[in-house]
Amino acid sequence: MDGGRTQLRDRMLRDAIVEVLRSTFDACGDGEAISLVDAGLIGHITVEGDRVRVELALPPEWPPFARSLATEAERRVQALPEVTLTEITVIPGQPSEDRDDRQSQRTSPASQPG
Repeated sequence: MDGGRTQLRDRMLRDAIVEVLRSTFDACGDGEAISLVDAGLIGHITVEGDRVRVELALPPEWPPFARSLATEAERRVQALPEVTLTEITVIPGQPSEDRDDRQSQRTSPASQPG
C-alpha cells in the first residue's frame, strides 16, 4: 500500500476505534455507565497496520476499575475486523475535556511522513 493510502486507512481505523470507545462502559457494575472518550480518558492511539495501542489515562482514584475498563476497551477494539492485535496501556492521568479534540488532530508515528 502506498503512503497516502496507508495514512488514510490508519486514520479511518483510528476514527473507528474512537467510536467503539465512545459507547458507554459500566466499569463497576452499578449501572453508572461512562464514555471513555467523552470523559477524556483516551490518551494516544497508535495504529501500525493491523496492530493497535491505546492509552487509557485514568485518574489516581480509578485503580479499582482499571482492569475492567482495560479489558472491555481491548474487547471492543479487538472486535474491529481490521485489528489483529490490541494493546491497552493504563497511564496515570486526569480527565480532560479537550483530550478528544487533541486526539483527533494527532497522527500515529507509523503514519507520519518520513
